[in-house]
Amino acid sequence: GGAFSNVCQDPSPTWVANDHPVAAVQVQFHPLGAPLGNIAASTCPGSGKACSGNACCPGIPETGNETFPCPSADPTYRACGVDWASCSGSTDRCRGNQCCPGPPASPSATFPCPLADPRFDLCATRR
Repeated sequence: GGAFSNVCQDPSPTWVANDHPVAAVQVQFHPLGAPLGNIAASTCPGSGKACSGNACCPGIPETGNETFPCPSADPTYRACGVDWASCSGSTDRCRGNQCCPGPPASPSATFPCPLADPRFDLCATRR
């Protein structure tokens, strides 16, 4: 497999993914619709289904049609079919409201993770 994307840096403590115990990563998750740290209303990408906090969204092609965490889920929430999606054009993995690296020709042209809330707009480019 790939590695979690480290494009979005965050000064908060790192967390280690259960499925990648040697790869400590720093990512910044941005719940939409409420201040950081609060459970926020989000929208599941692909289905448009409303979700909030620690809940699973219906599967999409980028997750092999397996359920995945709501964009506003806690970064350590692991009750869905998969915990991450692949960033297109790279071997990086991402989760929720996170940016994927841009293509090799322009790596700063970051774009939202396939699992990001459709309203997430903190990357250099939109989907």
